Amino acid sequence: MDNFEKNEQESQLENKESTIETSSEAVYHSDINAQPGLFPVEILQTKIIGKATAQNPFYAQGADGVSYVAKPARDIDNSIKTDIEQRNKPCKIISAMTPAAEILGTEIARYCGLAVPEYNILIDIETRELFFGSCVEYAHQHGGVPPERLLSFITGGTPGEADVVCKQLWATHGIDCFLLNIDRHLGNYLYINSEIFGNSYIMPFDFGLSSLAIDGWPKNDTHLSELSQLTCNSNKNWRYITHVLREGHPRYGLHEQNYKRHAANMLLRLNEMNKDQFSSLLHKIPEQWLAAKEKQTLAEWWDSPHKEIRIQKIIDEQLT
Repeated sequence: MDNFEKNEQESQLENKESTIETSSEAVYHSDINAQPGLFPVEILQTKIIGKATAQNPFYAQGADGVSYVAKPARDIDNSIKTDIEQRNKPCKIISAMTPAAEILGTEIARYCGLAVPEYNILIDIETRELFFGSCVEYAHQHGGVPPERLLSFITGGTPGEADVVCKQLWATHGIDCFLLNIDRHLGNYLYINSEIFGNSYIMPFDFGLSSLAIDGWPKNDTHLSELSQLTCNSNKNWRYITHVLREGHPRYGLHEQNYKRHAANMLLRLNEMNKDQFSSLLHKIPEQWLAAKEKQTLAEWWDSPHKEIRIQKIIDEQLT
């Protein structure tokens, strides 16, 4: 094993600032209907998540019978925040915006055609506090995902399954670049085995440290490619993922350009989302998390040439 591969594998074992680790045997039940509705879902009971993370998540059972991973709109410990910002210069974190960023990231990914978990807005009836609830029942387990699990998903299935997973990885990377997601790693993909067709695929979750949780996004025009390749979770893990694919999957090199093209085409779909559609998306974010004036400012940016400029820069630098 060369030093690069050893170091990159060791980096997977480090504590992630925003990780809810998933088991290699995790299962996601896609038949759960948990689309956000007009009224938040009451939390009936909660359970602590064993591993502490920056975004203070916890398990919550909703009155709808669904189990969620819930995140509050709260500030995080200053030492944790400082550590995150040091590893992701020049980004500044607005931790109270994590739930809003989760909704925006999930909706944008879904619009682009990427499969993501359903979610709902949860409420503590006693305090009236709202939470973002990610519907990933049975998918969050302790113990983490071994790095080799990724390769087994690529090499252990049919060529068609391998192509699907590679396309999903590249599409996720493109969307993460647009959202300035600084915390994508192997611990926040769901690894799924379909009980119907027997195929395997992945599904990204956790957009909590992206977009609205990054001060100045999108107007500051900071790009993921400008952050450290060694300390930014998203960058160092993407280097590791592409290294594993290139070294361990014999067909990958023949099709990498196709995967990049697929990701670029998905990202270009955002150019088709007009201001009214984007405003409707923002309407799903409670005003307790994002005020009407802020939503209007974001909608105006979306309707400007800057959106297309950002998309094209990502395609030119990352997806060609």
